[in-house]
Amino acid sequence: MVTIPGRRGGSCGLASREQPVRCTAPSATTGGVITYLLVTALVGLVIGALGRLSLPGPDPMPIWMTILIGIAATWLASLVVYAVAGDAYAVTIPVAAAFATGIVYLVRRHRGGGLEDPGVDPRTGRRLRR
Repeated sequence: MVTIPGRRGGSCGLASREQPVRCTAPSATTGGVITYLLVTALVGLVIGALGRLSLPGPDPMPIWMTILIGIAATWLASLVVYAVAGDAYAVTIPVAAAFATGIVYLVRRHRGGGLEDPGVDPRTGRRLRR
């Protein structure tokens, strides 16, 4: 049996007269999924860090929360940029940083702070210094 590559990574066999044709379905590679998740986390970390750095004062939040803020901001920014500018993807990074800043500000407001006041530390319950 001779195999030829199929579409999207699958393969089909050229059968002889006695054997039926067998095709294998393409499978998702684990390396591709892991790479996608790592790149998503890295982009989320960078955008979330830009959002945290744009507001003065400490922001006591774990790194996973920074990553989630960055991923949410990038997703919202991509929707807004696509709705307004179409396929102009270069504008997405500054818009995502602005969205991340807004989300960090909303987290501060939820903790009882403001634009320059970080609020109350959720772990200790004490007011944070500027």
